[in-house]
Amino acid sequence: MKSFISIFVTLFLFIACDPKESLTGNAQEKIDVVHQYIDAVIKQDVDAMDILLSEDYISTGPALKTEVSKAQSLSDWKRGWEERIVSIIYKRMHSGLINIEKGKSAGEWVTDWGEVTTLYKDGKTVKFWFNGLYKVAEGKIIEARVVYDNMDILTQLGYKFLPPSDIIDESGH
Repeated sequence: MKSFISIFVTLFLFIACDPKESLTGNAQEKIDVVHQYIDAVIKQDVDAMDILLSEDYISTGPALKTEVSKAQSLSDWKRGWEERIVSIIYKRMHSGLINIEKGKSAGEWVTDWGEVTTLYKDGKTVKFWFNGLYKVAEGKIIEARVVYDNMDILTQLGYKFLPPSDIIDESGH
């Protein structure tokens, strides 16, 4: 009997917690738009990125007060590929839809979390965790909030961080 109850509870939890079961068609469409966008970034496909971002798109992060428009984001990606980046590999860990009911950020947001591996033109490879939140409306991303550890990336690229007391000013002190 205990075995039957265990199996029943496990099966119930599996069905109740399966994200595919709880998604509406609209929710899955929003997740698909984000997946298409991330795929376009990985493929360095600026035309596809342009189509998937709304004209009033704004991205914030990873720094709290960073805000980037669609034009600036596309320009930054183009410059990055031309000057620094050879390739990006994205290993998706989780995607889902969350609903924020009140406040400035109210609406449905797609969350996408994964591991990024970036190969740079100088031969260095960097791996880091990435978490993006994307607000999608009418088949386009209208807002993104991205979180990743810049210090970890820069450390892997060879940058050194010193406490302020260890920094020598122009006079040699």
